[in-house]
Amino acid sequence: MKLVFATRNLGKLAELRALAGEGIEVVGLDEAGVPGEVEEDQPTFEGNARKKAEEVARRP
Repeated sequence: MKLVFATRNLGKLAELRALAGEGIEVVGLDEAGVPGEVEEDQPTFEGNARKKAEEVARRP
C-alpha cells in the first residue's frame, strides 16, 4: 500500500516512515509527482493539514 502525505518536509516523512507498518510505503508530494504548493493560510495546524489533503486529493 502507498500512502501519500501532503508534505515536502523530509524530517516529517522520516518520522512517518518510522511509524508506518510493514507493507506501507510512505511518500511525500515530490515523490508522488504533485506539482506546486498549497498555501497554508488557515488559522490552525489541523485546518492547514485538511486544506492540503483536500487539494492533493483533487489532483490527478
